[in-house]
Formats: sequence, C-alpha cells, structure tokens
Amino acid sequence: MEMSGAAAKRANPSGEDRLSALHDDALVHILLHLQTAAAVRTSVLSRRWRRVWTLVPELRFDFSPEPHPVASALAAHDAALRFLNVGAMDAAPESVAAWLPDAASRLSGRLVFENRAPGRNEVEVDESAFELPCFERATAVSLDLGFLGLAVPTAGVFARLVELCLIRVRIRGPYKLGDAVSSPRCPCLQKLTTYYIQGVSDITIHSESLLQMELKKVCGLKQLTVVVPALQELRVLVCFSYGQNQPVAHISAPLLKSLVWNDAYDPSSVHLCKMEHLQVLSTSVNPYAHGGYMRNHAFSKILPLFKVIERLYLLLCYQQVCPSGCACDQPTNWKTEELALNCLEELAIVGMKGTDHEVDVMKRLFSCATVLIEITFNCSVSESKARELCQTLSTFCKSETRLKFYRFLKQESGGKRMRCLFASSGSEGR
Repeated sequence: MEMSGAAAKRANPSGEDRLSALHDDALVHILLHLQTAAAVRTSVLSRRWRRVWTLVPELRFDFSPEPHPVASALAAHDAALRFLNVGAMDAAPESVAAWLPDAASRLSGRLVFENRAPGRNEVEVDESAFELPCFERATAVSLDLGFLGLAVPTAGVFARLVELCLIRVRIRGPYKLGDAVSSPRCPCLQKLTTYYIQGVSDITIHSESLLQMELKKVCGLKQLTVVVPALQELRVLVCFSYGQNQPVAHISAPLLKSLVWNDAYDPSSVHLCKMEHLQVLSTSVNPYAHGGYMRNHAFSKILPLFKVIERLYLLLCYQQVCPSGCACDQPTNWKTEELALNCLEELAIVGMKGTDHEVDVMKRLFSCATVLIEITFNCSVSESKARELCQTLSTFCKSETRLKFYRFLKQESGGKRMRCLFASSGSEGR
C-alpha cells in the first residue's frame, strides 16, 4: 500500500535511512535474491551500500548476448564464494578462460555454467579450446559448454569435488578424461555425469569414491573400463552404438544396485563382474530388428546374468506403422507361450496409446502376472481416451489390480511433469 508524503513522514519522522542502518548480514540476505548485475547497481545508493554486494557469498549472471563482467566482479568480490552461476550466449573459449581460473581459485562450493549456442552443433569441427583449471576447493562443478573445446588439466587435485557434470563438451589435448576423474585426481568424487561428449574413444576410471556414474552419448567411444568398488548406479546410454562401434568394456562394480545399459552389447567383448546386489536393471530392445542388432543383445544376453531382479525397465523401440513383412506376429505362438511373471506385483508403462496391439499385449501380461497389484500408465492421450482404455482393461484384469493413469504435461520452462488423471482401486469405478 502506498503512503502519502505526510503519512511517510509520520511513520518515519526523522527521515533516516532505516534500510541502510540494518546490519551487513541483513543487507546481504536481501541482495542474495538479486542477479549480481542488479546487486552491483545498489553500490550507487550511498557510501554505506558501496561494498555490500561484495559480501554476498553467491554470484549469479543471467544469460546475455553481451560478455559478462565476471572477471571484474570476481576481482572486486571480498566474501568467500560458495556458489557461482553463469549463463552465456554463444561464448567463445577465450571469454570463458578470462574468468574461469579466478573462479577456480575462489570457489568453495558449486559452479554452474551454461553456454547456449544455437548456431553450434556436434558435427562442426572447431579445434579451439580452453584448459579446465583445477578446482581445489569446489564441491560441485557443472559445465554445459555448447560444444566448446575443453582441455583436461595435466596437474592438480580436485580435493573436495563431489559432483562433476559435463554436457556438450569437445575434449581436446593429450590428457585423458578418465585419468582426471579417477581417485588420484578426484579423491572425493561421488557422482559423474557426461552427456554429448566428443573427442573421447577410451575411458578408464579407477575410483574408490564414485557412487553414481552416467555416460550418455559419448560419441566415438570404443573402450570403457570401470573399476569402482563402491559404485551403486551405472548408466551407459548410446555411446558405442552412436558411432556403430564394436563395444569393448570391462565393468568391475561388485556393489552395483542399479544398471542401465541402453547401448550396443556383445558378450564376447563386454564383461560385467558378478553383481550380487543388483536390484534394478534397465535396457532396450527393438522387436523389428534382425538378430544382429547390437542393442538387442543387451536384452537377450544381460537379462539371464541375473537370477533375481526387483525392478526391470524395458524400452521398446518400434515403428509407428508396421513395415512390409512385419514381425508383429512372430513367433506365431506368442499369444499362448507361457511367461514366468508369477512374482510381478507392480508394472509401469510409459507412452501407451491404447492401440489394438497394445491391448493384446496387456491381455497376455494379465494372464501371466497372477499376483499383479498395481499398474501405472504414463500416457500422452486425452483423459477421455484414458478412461476408455481403463474400461477396456478392466474387462480382463483382476478386480484386485489397481490401475493408475498419469498424463505428461508440458511446462513453460520446456520440461514435463506428470498429472494424475484418475485411479481405480479393486472393483471401484468399474
């Protein structure tokens, strides 16, 4: 509510600047809610405000086509830096190299850098690069470089680094990525994520601390060696198959609980150690592909390695329209062949549209999964179509089986979230 000049004078008869009279901690808390550029502008308010922004422990630079004054801001900044977030638009390697080493020497917390470069893609050839400095005190580093070149540092220890995320990076230089993230250089690293990495054909990681590792679209990968005794989650997605390379891998992770292998697989060249603690397995299969399709081997050869799996995630890759000579009804006994699903209690299906073929598959599942308690459908159809599908499934599923329908909704940020459409419990609503 706005006050007139007289009312404001009655509320503060002395006319003193009570905001500036607050303790530094209170003013810093206020500035924490601003982008750094706005926080810096408060320095012109008065002499009292001139240095307040330099005490803020977090710096944020929003996306801008203009070069950010990150280097000058870091030079003027006085406080211990626990968080640095920088967004850039089509940045050049030299512009990043201008401030990143200073950030590495100052940062004691998390760095997030994202370079949005819509004009640059993974097929362009660009030999320019900057060297990744050693973050001796940082705990988490996330770099989305927009396919800028990055040289792995040849020396230094990332002594406190717990999380490392590399996205859209071209690795340059003679030093290998695997050496940099192994225990001698990253003794505390627990989570490693890579996505759309180029310039890497061989990854060898020896780590005593890693718990989670994801390798996705490491383009051109030919050989993978993972010796990580404490590893609990491993995800390998479209690395070997991206370049149609023969997969060569040795995975030693005896405590592994979750394995995602959506990639080429050859049992003669991919060796998985004994994983007695495995609870979750995820892989993919293309029902239309010929027997030589390498990713189908992951399904047919990995699955028998484990006698008991608590959760199985299976990605089915199929065409929208059946091609000539379609294998939909092959083998011909698929509707009568017995399936050992007598322990299956929960099932989740993503992307179901309610086609006749999908309904036929559901009939087979219901007839074989005799103790099924709950099925969750994450679909993209309308609510009316989902209710129609529910009515159809209810005619042949057990009355005790609970059906839950969710729908993917697009958000303004570009992401997706799920909204529960409805759920049936027992014979309720049928």
